[in-house]
Parts: sequence; C-alpha cells; structure tokens
Amino acid sequence: MLFSASASSCPRTCDGTSTRPATDSASALQKKRRHEEQGKDAAVVILGDFNDEPFNRSITEYALAPPDAARVGSARSQNSYLLNLMWPIVASGHGTHFYDGWNTLDQIMVSRGIVTGTGGWKVRGEAKVEATTIMGSGANQAPKRFGIKPKERDTDGFCDHFPVSIVLI
Repeated sequence: MLFSASASSCPRTCDGTSTRPATDSASALQKKRRHEEQGKDAAVVILGDFNDEPFNRSITEYALAPPDAARVGSARSQNSYLLNLMWPIVASGHGTHFYDGWNTLDQIMVSRGIVTGTGGWKVRGEAKVEATTIMGSGANQAPKRFGIKPKERDTDGFCDHFPVSIVLI
C-alpha cells in the first residue's frame, strides 16, 4: 500500500481556483505516476492539508477526486480517479479548519484498489475528524492554534487544523 501525505500553503482565489496551477498539475502527475508504477488496483491513500475544499478545482479536476464511488471503482475508466472521503464532513456543516466558518481543507483520497477492495484493503466506516474535544476551543470549538510568532504563541494550543483519519481493513 502506498501512503502519501501532503501539506500546502498554496493560496486560493475567491472562486476556489488555485493561484499556483503548477502545484496542482504536479500533484496530478505524481498520482498518475504512482498508478502507472503500481497498477490501477494499487491501494493508494493520499491525505493531508491541501488548503483546498473537496469541491475546489484542484481536487476535483487535477487530483481527479470526485465524491462518486461508482466512477472511481469503474474498471472501464481510463483515468485514475480517487475517491475523496471528506464529502460527508462538508455535508455535516463541520470541517477541519475554522476561519470565518468551517472549512474542510484536509483531504483523504483513496484509489480504486481501496474502493473495490482489489488492492487488498477497504475502508471501514467513514472518514473522521479527530480530537475535536481535546483541541477545540471557543464558541465554535475551533482548533486551538499553537501559533508560530513568539508573541502569539499559545503553549496550550495544538494546530489550526483538526487531524483526520480512516480505518483500513
């Protein structure tokens, strides 16, 4: 099984498109190469802070990660789609990051091999946002930041994003 974690500080425009399409293209190329090397049924999990929502172009078009398990699992598809498991989190009205409302900037995407089980692994249950009671603070129970600037540091803080998880069986 292949795991790939990602972190991005790539800024976005108001319409949700990335201001750095080269980053988006590089991510898509990386995914394509992994599938070419391992085969379409490889068990691949790509997760991390993409600084984009599941519905942003960088995720839906460049990473080819729709919320449609049937499309991802189709043996006839010529594309190496990934299933983005974070859509239920968006639908819940919650997220992984809070800034002027909840955002789901952290993604968990799985390959056809995991969706169908042909890669030797399957997802049990749904993606989860973890540690909300431990890390949450304030009226919105948003993640309590640690901070990076010395005068803004909060040693009781953690991170500005909640961790996310899935269970593979």
